[in-house]
Amino acid sequence: MKNKTFYLATILLLVTTLLLSSCAKSEQTDQMDRDPKTLIVAMYSNPGDLDPANSVEQLGNIIVHATYDGLVRADTADINKVNPAVAESWTNNDDFTEWTFKLRAGAKFHDGTTLDAEAVKASFTRLVTIGQGMSYILGGFISDPEAQIIVVDPTTIQFKFDTATPMFIKALASGYGSYLISPKAVQEHDQDGDQAHQWLTTNEAGSGPYSMTEYTPNQQVVLTRNIDWWGWKDGFHFEKIILKVVPERSTRRSLIETGDVDVTFNLSPEDWDVLKQNPDIVVDLPAGLSISYITLGNSDYLQDPRVRQAVNYAFDYDGFINGMWKGYSSRATSILPSGMLCYDPDIFVFNTDLEKARSLLQEAGVPIDGSLTWLYWAEEGGGDMGAGLILQSQLQKLGINLKVEEHDSASVSGIFYSDNLGPERPDMFRWGWWPDYNDPSNEAWVTIASDAAGSNGGNGGFYSNARVDELINQAMVTTDETTLCELYKEVQDITTSQDPPWIYLAERPDEMILRSDIGGYAAHKLYRQTFRFQDLFRVGY
Repeated sequence: MKNKTFYLATILLLVTTLLLSSCAKSEQTDQMDRDPKTLIVAMYSNPGDLDPANSVEQLGNIIVHATYDGLVRADTADINKVNPAVAESWTNNDDFTEWTFKLRAGAKFHDGTTLDAEAVKASFTRLVTIGQGMSYILGGFISDPEAQIIVVDPTTIQFKFDTATPMFIKALASGYGSYLISPKAVQEHDQDGDQAHQWLTTNEAGSGPYSMTEYTPNQQVVLTRNIDWWGWKDGFHFEKIILKVVPERSTRRSLIETGDVDVTFNLSPEDWDVLKQNPDIVVDLPAGLSISYITLGNSDYLQDPRVRQAVNYAFDYDGFINGMWKGYSSRATSILPSGMLCYDPDIFVFNTDLEKARSLLQEAGVPIDGSLTWLYWAEEGGGDMGAGLILQSQLQKLGINLKVEEHDSASVSGIFYSDNLGPERPDMFRWGWWPDYNDPSNEAWVTIASDAAGSNGGNGGFYSNARVDELINQAMVTTDETTLCELYKEVQDITTSQDPPWIYLAERPDEMILRSDIGGYAAHKLYRQTFRFQDLFRVGY
């Protein structure tokens, strides 16, 4: 027979728990001394260029993701899957030379104009022809927008190609570049044929769930909910997002601890250790696709592949991962992150071996008393200042003097992307990259192809290897995934054991620090450290 006394006690306990929970929720509501529907985010620097055609850094992309729409979006759980956005559905022909998209009716830009097929064509034509940093996202597929982008009717748009483009749908889901911009705004704010680029660096003309209502450089950005957005669901939504610029790590940590901000990021592993003990804070550190590395430039000293191998053997990887990163990062071993399509798990991996490094330097015949320069910016780098000091110490044991230079992020980016190969260009940069979409060619071309050097892409070390270029070019027109991965197996072999372009440092976690009353956040491997603000809510409201 079942015990009635047990059941009665259980019911009383449940009622008591619910009452206490209700009181706690009421107390939490009473203690919120600011609008609970305002989300405050502390970020480490001023966001950069907000024009989607040239937004190449993560902070600006937070705003782009919130204020613009794309045709499609990569799925959060499976980045090989593409989900509808402004495009409700799409089809392609058998040989991937034709794609047709059906647009949702009723979508509008923030300025009230209709987001139709003509607006899509204008947006992508602008992206390809403006020649800014993200033009390559679709420019690699579309060379003649007028002929290749066809408006069938107001809600149907078609793309036609001469060769197979199986990755085109992934490029449209890119975390960068492939966003839809109001043609009216572009026309109204054009300055001397710049297609409104100057205006869009600090303004937005999107159709996304939030509009930008304030931009105060080096202070804050305010986003306000666009109630006319097509994608809203029932439930709690933040009406306002305030992105505050707080450069000091210690201050950001203090603000998240006191609850004066709801979200922050780019703290240190030491901070994570402490904050993980705080029940009011969630430290989210999922594996991502970001790789951190030191580029090896094309100076006379570093041109010989044996010297590139030597500095890789010189680096203290255990000291960096376990000492600087406290074990929170894993080793980067390839130009491709380990979670990406075609990553080779059996790739050659450098280990610290000073004797091997010394032997290679002697074999290459370089001066024993060489001197190199290494450039980085401290605030975004986490443990990366430590990387320079580790490398400096290790190279000193080989008779090589490494000068470590710190600059602000804007200065480092300006030098990295410049075409200046003069003696003032540093030999090494601390850098990082993650893919725009899950295609190894997207990651490889922009970071190591000869054509992507300097201002043409992200190859700041001006790396050039004819066989690597040949393999990447073959891969770009390959439709079979097995063949694609065979090509990239060779690329990865060359760029590690034979002719490394970088010192491979770490695969960083996609860190986000949130107050525990913020729900709905889900990290996205491709859209690194961005938010779907439309999905976030405050627990208890």
